[in-house]
Amino acid sequence: MKHFYICFLVLILSCTTKEEYLTDYQKFINEIKVNWKSYSDNDWEAKEKEYHYYNVKHYEKFKRDLSPSEKTKIHCFSFAFNFYKGNISAKKLFAGEYNSIIKKKLKAIWDEIYRIGVTIFNTLNDIRTEGFVNIVNQLIQ
Repeated sequence: MKHFYICFLVLILSCTTKEEYLTDYQKFINEIKVNWKSYSDNDWEAKEKEYHYYNVKHYEKFKRDLSPSEKTKIHCFSFAFNFYKGNISAKKLFAGEYNSIIKKKLKAIWDEIYRIGVTIFNTLNDIRTEGFVNIVNQLIQ
């Protein structure tokens, strides 16, 4: 718990510029990308707080200074975080709810959906297949 407070204090004191915010947010997402399979519920709870810090608090601080492409990148980071956490449902993905965010990789995503198969897809609770993980990794690069 002491480690969490130290990390949180570092976060509060960091990100003084837009560039630092974008760099730190990308590092955070890359950490999630590498470690998501090993996170416990407690780990995810801590990561959720850190995510809120980047996606809400710092976004509000810098949103006027962000270019359209930087805002798109932040939306991709948000999608990636929620994907790795397991918050993106196959049903919503299939219905096209995330198309505006993932349009760069839409063909690859539809190819992956086809590969999974419609019958399996309808009962799939966790869409974090290797193919989707690779697509989301490419999305945040």
